[in-house]
Amino acid sequence: MTDPAPETPAESTDPSPQPKRFLFLRRREAAAATDPAAQAAATGADTSADADITPDRIRPGVVKRRRRQLTAQYEQGIFDLGGLAMELHSRGLLAEDVMRRRAAEVTDIRAQVDDLSAQLDQLRQDRRDRRQAGRGGSITCPACGFHSRSTANFCAACGAPLKPDVVVVDAVIEEDQPTTVIVDEQVTTVIVDGDPQPTAAIPPQDEDGA
Repeated sequence: MTDPAPETPAESTDPSPQPKRFLFLRRREAAAATDPAAQAAATGADTSADADITPDRIRPGVVKRRRRQLTAQYEQGIFDLGGLAMELHSRGLLAEDVMRRRAAEVTDIRAQVDDLSAQLDQLRQDRRDRRQAGRGGSITCPACGFHSRSTANFCAACGAPLKPDVVVVDAVIEEDQPTTVIVDEQVTTVIVDGDPQPTAAIPPQDEDGA
């Protein structure tokens, strides 16, 4: 007589369904778990290659690249904030503190973008100043405001004097005067003001004035 085979206990199943997480939040957490940049943003760390650059060595290209990154994060944050609000509202779980926290994060990113824009404008202005200094500087015309080189004495736009020691001399207009032509024993013609004028010949004089 053989012993009956032991009965295998039936697997226990939980009749109550597990609560499902919000689809939107689940997608965000999955993306954050695989994205190092998202993890760094959540912890406040800067993983970019430009983080170790000091302000005196920063270049406009570095600022532009960082601004593009933050602008993309800002736009994504706006999109996520709207999606989160719609998801929570559809489930009747829209909490004000959650929206305030997420809105503060997006606002902080926007402030960083504005700071980088101001920094980029300052770098451009510094570059223009260095370029002008390399050319010898510039002088602003007191009459029209045009910028001329520091070596110029007069404005290239309006002609006004740029330095106090520059003396402006009025132009002298010479009037046409009749001209006498001395020719031996002949009569010639002199043109005065575009009109021919007859001139009598003046005989030459001797050395003793006779």
